[in-house]
Amino acid sequence: MRARLTAFVRNDVRPALVPWLLARALVVLSLGVARYIFDEIGRGDRPSSLDDGLFAWDAWHYRRIAEVGYDDAPDDSLRFFPAFPLAARMVGILLSNRGLGVLVLANASALVAAALVHFLVRRETHDLRLARRSVWLIALLPHMFVLVLGYSEAMFIALSAGVFLTLRSRRWYWAAALGAVAGATRPFGALLALPAAIEAARAWRQTPPRELLARATAIAAPAVGLASFLVWAAVARGDALLPLRVQSDEQLRGGWSDPVSNLLESARDLRAGEHLGAGLHVLWAPVIVVFAVAAARRLPVAYTAYGAATVIIALLGDNLASFERYTFAAIPIVVGAAAVSEWATRSVADAWPAILGTSIGLFCCYTILVFLYRIVP
Repeated sequence: MRARLTAFVRNDVRPALVPWLLARALVVLSLGVARYIFDEIGRGDRPSSLDDGLFAWDAWHYRRIAEVGYDDAPDDSLRFFPAFPLAARMVGILLSNRGLGVLVLANASALVAAALVHFLVRRETHDLRLARRSVWLIALLPHMFVLVLGYSEAMFIALSAGVFLTLRSRRWYWAAALGAVAGATRPFGALLALPAAIEAARAWRQTPPRELLARATAIAAPAVGLASFLVWAAVARGDALLPLRVQSDEQLRGGWSDPVSNLLESARDLRAGEHLGAGLHVLWAPVIVVFAVAAARRLPVAYTAYGAATVIIALLGDNLASFERYTFAAIPIVVGAAAVSEWATRSVADAWPAILGTSIGLFCCYTILVFLYRIVP
């Protein structure tokens, strides 16, 4: 065990460390730039996100839940699932600061997530260059600044990587445990039941009854994790669907709508020069679809199904405000982005530095605009 851990640190944590550190430096720098811009040319009320810093936007809610729980929280706070803030509370108790626990857990999870993705890509593709590009992009894709803030995405990505690794190695009960926690971390965690079903279906008829139970447990676990929070909501608030219903507010995810109408509306916003963040979705959507297709060419079908399902569900929301964040939290999409960069490098010599530099530039621009309250993360 000790030898395996040492090898993991040497082979997987170490390649992830530099991009992880760089992402944090860039977010802090971008926050400083955003504050300077507003102080020099800003008009109107000062955005709270400038003062909240790494606790801006959703991170503020996660910190509140970690500090005081759900009992005194308004109903709209129930859209934030409990596994991350409750784990952050335990970290915070050790640090004597529950709010700080949110940032420590998010940023530690981001490093673990990147290292696990590196290990996963190495094992699945035997392509070291693809693995290393994946960890650079999981840290520095334009919308991945949320892995530095007090958001749940980093923990969710780490759990997702663990689910895939345990499913592929047929450790069904470990996959079930990780899947259940993932389902209680983000609603999208329930989609991990899809790769679990695909992997469990292999040689199903030749599987002994005891293992059939283990496989069925792995399939059900992500939905059980989600359902556990809904059961709590039914007991505590008298409405089992409240955590899902609050997302239907038009200022949040909204209801369900067809992707074509959503993207046409984004195109109109972009053409009119209004709602810049919303308008950019029409540009990102086809790019992310390309990433999903590229992932399908490099990863097994379980990953493909999970990545495709994530993109489809994200596109079906009436409000696409966080579309890119939702999809980039799916490991196959990030690996697909790395695969596209490999293809570009084969077509154009030395394309990787330009691709990475462009991604870093967009990362900083998006981060500044988010702190200035101009784009929804």
